[in-house]
Amino acid sequence: MKHIISFFLIVALFFTFCKKKETKTEEPSATNSTTGTTTTGGGDLGVFLSVYNTTKFGDNSLYLDSSVQASFYDTPLSSHSNINAGTVTVNSTSLMIVSNNVYSNTNQINLKNLNWQISGSGTITAGSFSYTPTYPTYNGSGTLPDSVSKTTGFSFTVNSITNTNKPVYIMIGQTGTPITKTVTSFPSTITVSSSELAGFTSNSDFTIRLSMFNYSNLTFNSKQYAVNANRTYLKYCYLKP
Repeated sequence: MKHIISFFLIVALFFTFCKKKETKTEEPSATNSTTGTTTTGGGDLGVFLSVYNTTKFGDNSLYLDSSVQASFYDTPLSSHSNINAGTVTVNSTSLMIVSNNVYSNTNQINLKNLNWQISGSGTITAGSFSYTPTYPTYNGSGTLPDSVSKTTGFSFTVNSITNTNKPVYIMIGQTGTPITKTVTSFPSTITVSSSELAGFTSNSDFTIRLSMFNYSNLTFNSKQYAVNANRTYLKYCYLKP
Protein backbone atom coordinates (compact mmCIF):
# COMPACT_ATOMS: atom_id res chain seq x y z
CA MET A 1 0.00 0.00 0.00
CA LYS A 2 2.89 2.38 0.67
CA HIS A 3 3.82 2.65 -2.99
CA ILE A 4 0.17 3.37 -3.89
CA ILE A 5 0.01 6.15 -1.31
CA SER A 6 3.28 7.53 -2.59
CA PHE A 7 2.17 7.46 -6.22
CA PHE A 8 -1.07 9.35 -5.74
CA LEU A 9 0.56 11.95 -3.52
CA ILE A 10 3.08 12.63 -6.25
CA VAL A 11 0.32 12.95 -8.83
CA ALA A 12 -1.40 15.56 -6.69
CA LEU A 13 1.84 17.43 -6.09
CA PHE A 14 2.93 17.55 -9.71
CA PHE A 15 0.06 19.73 -10.86
CA THR A 16 1.47 22.53 -8.69
CA PHE A 17 5.17 21.86 -9.17
CA CYS A 18 5.53 22.53 -12.86
CA LYS A 19 4.16 26.02 -13.24
CA LYS A 20 7.31 27.97 -12.51
CA LYS A 21 10.27 28.11 -14.86
CA GLU A 22 13.71 28.94 -13.55
CA THR A 23 17.07 27.26 -13.09
CA LYS A 24 18.31 25.75 -9.86
CA THR A 25 21.49 23.75 -9.59
CA GLU A 26 21.43 21.48 -6.53
CA GLU A 27 20.66 17.83 -7.25
CA PRO A 28 19.92 15.30 -4.50
CA SER A 29 22.64 12.89 -3.47
CA ALA A 30 21.94 9.20 -2.93
CA THR A 31 22.32 8.24 0.73
CA ASN A 32 21.37 5.24 2.78
CA SER A 33 20.77 6.22 6.38
CA THR A 34 17.51 6.34 8.30
CA THR A 35 17.26 7.22 11.98
CA GLY A 36 14.42 5.31 13.57
CA THR A 37 13.44 1.77 14.44
CA THR A 38 12.37 -0.35 11.50
CA THR A 39 9.36 -2.50 12.34
CA THR A 40 7.64 -5.44 10.72
CA GLY A 41 4.01 -6.43 10.79
CA GLY A 42 1.02 -4.27 11.60
CA GLY A 43 0.15 -1.23 9.53
CA ASP A 44 1.23 2.34 9.03
CA LEU A 45 -0.47 5.11 10.97
CA GLY A 46 0.79 7.81 8.65
CA VAL A 47 3.30 8.71 5.97
CA PHE A 48 6.22 11.13 5.75
CA LEU A 49 6.91 11.92 2.10
CA SER A 50 9.79 13.85 0.52
CA VAL A 51 10.05 14.47 -3.22
CA TYR A 52 12.83 15.82 -5.43
CA ASN A 53 11.52 16.99 -8.82
CA THR A 54 13.26 17.94 -12.04
CA THR A 55 11.36 19.60 -14.89
CA LYS A 56 12.99 19.90 -18.32
CA PHE A 57 11.37 22.34 -20.72
CA GLY A 58 11.46 22.38 -24.52
CA ASP A 59 14.30 24.93 -24.53
CA ASN A 60 16.36 22.51 -22.37
CA SER A 61 16.15 24.71 -19.27
CA LEU A 62 15.72 22.89 -15.98
CA TYR A 63 13.68 23.63 -12.90
CA LEU A 64 14.51 21.74 -9.71
CA ASP A 65 11.92 21.64 -6.96
CA SER A 66 11.42 19.92 -3.62
CA SER A 67 8.45 19.14 -1.43
CA VAL A 68 7.46 17.32 1.72
CA GLN A 69 4.10 16.01 2.87
CA ALA A 70 2.89 14.33 6.03
CA SER A 71 -0.37 12.57 6.85
CA PHE A 72 -1.50 11.00 10.13
CA TYR A 73 -4.18 8.30 10.24
CA ASP A 74 -6.76 7.30 12.82
CA THR A 75 -6.37 3.64 11.82
CA PRO A 76 -3.95 1.69 9.59
CA LEU A 77 -6.82 0.08 7.70
CA SER A 78 -7.71 1.03 4.12
CA SER A 79 -10.74 2.98 5.36
CA HIS A 80 -8.62 5.33 7.48
CA SER A 81 -9.21 9.06 7.88
CA ASN A 82 -6.52 11.73 8.12
CA ILE A 83 -6.32 13.40 11.52
CA ASN A 84 -4.81 16.65 12.76
CA ALA A 85 -1.36 16.48 14.38
CA GLY A 86 -1.06 20.10 15.50
CA THR A 87 1.89 22.09 14.15
CA VAL A 88 4.26 20.12 11.90
CA THR A 89 7.72 21.53 11.19
CA VAL A 90 10.51 20.28 8.92
CA ASN A 91 13.99 21.80 9.18
CA SER A 92 12.49 24.76 11.07
CA THR A 93 9.92 25.37 8.31
CA SER A 94 6.27 25.10 9.35
CA LEU A 95 4.07 23.10 7.02
CA MET A 96 0.56 24.17 6.15
CA ILE A 97 -2.54 22.00 5.90
CA VAL A 98 -3.39 21.96 2.18
CA SER A 99 -6.52 19.75 2.39
CA ASN A 100 -7.98 16.90 4.42
CA ASN A 101 -5.34 17.28 7.15
CA VAL A 102 -2.47 16.76 4.69
CA TYR A 103 0.57 18.82 5.66
CA SER A 104 2.80 20.31 2.93
CA ASN A 105 5.48 22.97 2.50
CA THR A 106 4.99 26.18 0.52
CA ASN A 107 8.69 27.01 0.00
CA GLN A 108 11.91 25.16 -0.76
CA ILE A 109 13.34 22.74 1.82
CA ASN A 110 16.70 21.00 1.70
CA LEU A 111 15.65 17.36 1.54
CA LYS A 112 18.99 15.68 2.17
CA ASN A 113 18.50 15.64 5.95
CA LEU A 114 15.03 15.98 7.43
CA ASN A 115 14.32 17.05 10.99
CA TRP A 116 10.63 16.68 11.84
CA GLN A 117 8.87 18.22 14.83
CA ILE A 118 5.21 17.52 15.64
CA SER A 119 3.42 19.51 18.36
CA GLY A 120 0.70 16.89 18.71
CA SER A 121 -3.08 17.05 18.83
CA GLY A 122 -5.66 14.55 20.07
CA THR A 123 -4.27 11.03 19.59
CA ILE A 124 -1.00 12.28 18.05
CA THR A 125 1.65 12.71 20.74
CA ALA A 126 4.19 15.51 20.44
CA GLY A 127 7.71 14.52 19.46
CA SER A 128 10.55 14.88 16.97
CA PHE A 129 12.84 12.69 14.88
CA SER A 130 15.39 12.96 12.07
CA TYR A 131 16.38 10.85 9.09
CA THR A 132 18.30 11.00 5.82
CA PRO A 133 16.07 9.85 2.92
CA THR A 134 17.40 7.45 0.31
CA TYR A 135 16.38 8.78 -3.12
CA PRO A 136 16.43 6.89 -6.43
CA THR A 137 18.75 8.29 -9.07
CA TYR A 138 17.93 8.88 -12.73
CA ASN A 139 20.48 9.56 -15.46
CA GLY A 140 18.51 8.47 -18.51
CA SER A 141 16.78 11.71 -19.44
CA GLY A 142 18.66 11.82 -22.75
CA THR A 143 16.59 8.86 -23.99
CA LEU A 144 13.32 10.81 -23.72
CA PRO A 145 12.07 12.32 -27.02
CA ASP A 146 11.97 16.06 -27.75
CA SER A 147 9.14 15.76 -30.28
CA VAL A 148 6.94 12.96 -31.62
CA SER A 149 4.24 12.39 -34.23
CA LYS A 150 0.64 11.93 -33.17
CA THR A 151 -0.18 9.80 -36.22
CA THR A 152 2.59 7.24 -35.62
CA GLY A 153 2.97 7.24 -31.85
CA PHE A 154 6.38 6.84 -30.24
CA SER A 155 8.61 4.68 -28.07
CA PHE A 156 11.38 5.43 -25.59
CA THR A 157 13.64 3.45 -23.29
CA VAL A 158 13.54 3.72 -19.52
CA ASN A 159 17.02 3.04 -18.17
CA SER A 160 19.78 4.44 -15.94
CA ILE A 161 17.58 4.25 -12.84
CA THR A 162 19.53 3.15 -9.78
CA ASN A 163 19.30 3.11 -6.00
CA THR A 164 15.81 1.57 -6.04
CA ASN A 165 14.22 -1.82 -6.61
CA LYS A 166 10.66 -0.50 -6.75
CA PRO A 167 8.46 -0.07 -9.86
CA VAL A 168 8.66 3.18 -11.82
CA TYR A 169 5.44 4.88 -12.89
CA ILE A 170 5.29 6.75 -16.22
CA MET A 171 2.53 9.23 -16.97
CA ILE A 172 2.10 10.79 -20.42
CA GLY A 173 -0.34 13.68 -20.31
CA GLN A 174 -1.60 16.90 -21.76
CA THR A 175 -5.03 17.60 -20.28
CA GLY A 176 -7.49 15.30 -18.59
CA THR A 177 -6.58 11.75 -17.61
CA PRO A 178 -2.96 10.84 -18.48
CA ILE A 179 -1.73 7.65 -20.11
CA THR A 180 -0.11 5.52 -17.40
CA LYS A 181 2.56 2.85 -17.71
CA THR A 182 4.54 0.84 -15.13
CA VAL A 183 8.12 -0.40 -15.43
CA THR A 184 9.50 -3.11 -13.14
CA SER A 185 12.84 -3.89 -14.83
CA PHE A 186 15.52 -1.90 -16.65
CA PRO A 187 16.04 -1.22 -19.44
CA SER A 188 12.42 -1.32 -20.58
CA THR A 189 10.76 0.10 -23.68
CA ILE A 190 7.64 2.19 -23.33
CA THR A 191 5.40 2.34 -26.42
CA VAL A 192 2.63 4.91 -26.85
CA SER A 193 0.35 4.20 -29.80
CA SER A 194 -1.38 6.70 -32.08
CA SER A 195 -4.73 5.55 -30.69
CA GLU A 196 -3.60 6.41 -27.16
CA LEU A 197 -2.71 9.90 -28.39
CA ALA A 198 -6.07 10.40 -30.10
CA GLY A 199 -7.31 12.81 -27.42
CA PHE A 200 -4.12 14.91 -27.44
CA THR A 201 -3.87 18.21 -29.33
CA SER A 202 -1.29 18.43 -32.10
CA ASN A 203 1.17 21.31 -32.44
CA SER A 204 1.38 21.73 -28.69
CA ASP A 205 3.34 20.41 -25.72
CA PHE A 206 2.63 17.32 -23.64
CA THR A 207 4.59 15.85 -20.75
CA ILE A 208 6.34 12.60 -19.88
CA ARG A 209 6.60 12.09 -16.14
CA LEU A 210 8.68 9.41 -14.38
CA SER A 211 7.95 8.75 -10.70
CA MET A 212 10.55 6.73 -8.79
CA PHE A 213 10.47 5.97 -5.07
CA ASN A 214 11.88 4.19 -2.06
CA TYR A 215 10.05 3.49 1.16
CA SER A 216 10.85 2.24 4.63
CA ASN A 217 9.27 2.27 8.09
CA LEU A 218 10.13 3.99 11.32
CA THR A 219 8.67 3.98 14.79
CA PHE A 220 7.55 7.36 16.12
CA ASN A 221 6.07 7.43 19.63
CA SER A 222 5.69 3.63 19.52
CA LYS A 223 3.66 3.75 16.30
CA GLN A 224 4.68 2.66 12.80
CA TYR A 225 4.88 5.20 9.98
CA ALA A 226 5.87 4.94 6.33
CA VAL A 227 8.81 6.99 5.05
CA ASN A 228 8.66 7.59 1.30
CA ALA A 229 11.61 9.14 -0.56
CA ASN A 230 10.67 10.00 -4.13
CA ARG A 231 12.48 11.22 -7.24
CA THR A 232 10.43 12.52 -10.17
CA TYR A 233 11.40 13.73 -13.61
CA LEU A 234 9.10 15.68 -15.95
CA LYS A 235 9.96 16.25 -19.61
CA TYR A 236 8.07 18.63 -21.91
CA CYS A 237 7.75 17.25 -25.46
CA TYR A 238 6.22 18.64 -28.65
CA LEU A 239 3.43 16.74 -30.39
CA LYS A 240 3.53 17.02 -34.17
CA PRO A 241 0.50 16.09 -36.35
